[in-house]
Amino acid sequence: MTQAVVAGYQMYYTDCGTSNRQMIYDVRWTITQPSTYTKMVIVTAKMKGAGTDVKTFSLPVSVRSLVGQGT
Repeated sequence: MTQAVVAGYQMYYTDCGTSNRQMIYDVRWTITQPSTYTKMVIVTAKMKGAGTDVKTFSLPVSVRSLVGQGT
C-alpha cells in the first residue's frame, strides 16, 4: 500500500507465530455509501515491511462487502 495513512482508517495487526515470531500487518479500511440504503466496506491488509525481496514479498489482500437494509 503506497497511499498515505488516513487517521481512523488504519491499524497494525500483530500475528504471533511459532518460536516467538511475529508478523505485523498494515490493515486499512474504507466505508462508502453507493446508494441511500447501501454501504460498501473494503478492508485491505498487507504485511508491514514487505518489499520486493522474495523472502518477504506479500501481495495486499482486499475483502469487499455490501451492507444494506430493505425498505
